[in-house]
This record gives sequence, structure tokens and C-alpha cells, in this order.
Amino acid sequence: SSASATTIFSDNFDDGNLNGWVVESDADIPGISWNIDNLTYAETKPGRNSDAGTSSLIGTINTSGFQNIIVKYNRQLGEEGDDWETADEFKVSWSIDGNNYTSLKEITGPVNDANFVFETSDLPSSANNKPILYFKFGCTTNAQDEFCRLDNILIEGTAISENPTDP
Repeated sequence: SSASATTIFSDNFDDGNLNGWVVESDADIPGISWNIDNLTYAETKPGRNSDAGTSSLIGTINTSGFQNIIVKYNRQLGEEGDDWETADEFKVSWSIDGNNYTSLKEITGPVNDANFVFETSDLPSSANNKPILYFKFGCTTNAQDEFCRLDNILIEGTAISENPTDP
């Protein structure tokens, strides 16, 4: 029999807050940092008037006892009425120490998602069985109407068997 994935962490932002998340933004960020929009998803519009801004949403989870870690989420990127330029970026990364991040997904313009797009990424075995694992969702834009939206974050893994059965 094959092992099935277990939910380790999930957030659909329907509670209307970012509890459990840390928001990091440029010190002189010109735009709007991550917040909850319409009580259903997280959104940021970090740039304004040709000034680029970056805002990141950072969370920690415990993967102790789990392996084969998978990150799933819905993202929507774009600009109201036009496409992102090549300088605009959405980046998902992870870290064991909170300082040295490894990229899982990096998207640059031109892009304009009409709807949310489902993404999934498998983490390497070095993410298995860790008491703290950091996830960062970063958005860099240079116009006030350019946005990154994030919803239905789900982190899954399979339980590490304490008593493996003999073949």
C-alpha cells in the first residue's frame, strides 16, 4: 500500500487576518504591503508610480515526522488592465534557517492572470523532518495597480514510519 499525503499546514485567509505570518517590506516601500482583500485572499501592491517595491509574506511550519513535502497554492498576478512588465516578479522560496532561501518558483512579466492559477512544488529531502521550515511568498512590482494575490496555501507530507514493515 502506498502512503497518502497528510496536511501539515493550510491557510485560505477566510478568517480575514494574517495571523501566523510575518510581513516584510522594503524600508521605504511606496505601495501597499500584504493584507487580506475581500476576506478571502492575501494581496499586495508593493510598487507605486514607477517606484519598485517588494513585499514578502513569511510563514513557518513544523515538518517533524514528515517527508515528501509538497507546497500547493493559488496565485493571481497582473495589473488592472494590462500585463506585468519583465521587472515585476512573484517568487516562492523556502529555508531551513530563515536566512538562506532556495527558490521554488519564480515568475516575471509579462503576465496577467484573469483567474487564480494553481501551483504545486515538491521540496527536496532536506526539507523533511524539520522542527522549523520557512516559506516566503515575495512580490516585486513598480506600479500601484500591479498586484500579487495568494490563496489556499496547503503544505502536505507523508508520515515517516517509525516501524517500517519488512518487505
